Amino acid sequence: MTGRPSSASGKRDNPDSSSNGATYASNKRVRAKKRLDQLRKEMDEATEKQSAAGADMLQMLILMREDADRRAEMEDGRRREDREAILAAEKRERGERDVQRREEAAAAEARRYQELELSKLMRDEQNRKEAEVAAENRRR
Repeated sequence: MTGRPSSASGKRDNPDSSSNGATYASNKRVRAKKRLDQLRKEMDEATEKQSAAGADMLQMLILMREDADRRAEMEDGRRREDREAILAAEKRERGERDVQRREEAAAAEARRYQELELSKLMRDEQNRKEAEVAAENRRR
């Protein structure tokens, strides 16, 4: 007794076959159908993964665009604030220059008035001296 297995006919049992008495062609069809179903399932899974990856990529692009928009808005706001600060500083400096110009004009006007008064006093003094000299000349 050599210890042969129960299937002494020499053929292996096909675990994929749906019926034990089926023909080779029908077993081949069944295996092909199972393989086709398996390939479809793998294809569907790959498509789902690809669409999920595409959705993730799209979501990342949207996030990056929103971040870029937010940065651009912040930069625009900063530029606007800087421009407003510059304009306010220029306005303040212009006001200070106007005040200084008015003060200088008032000081110049005061000097001119003083010079006019001084020249008037000197002219009056000169006229008085000339009158005194003329009166003295007449007395002589």
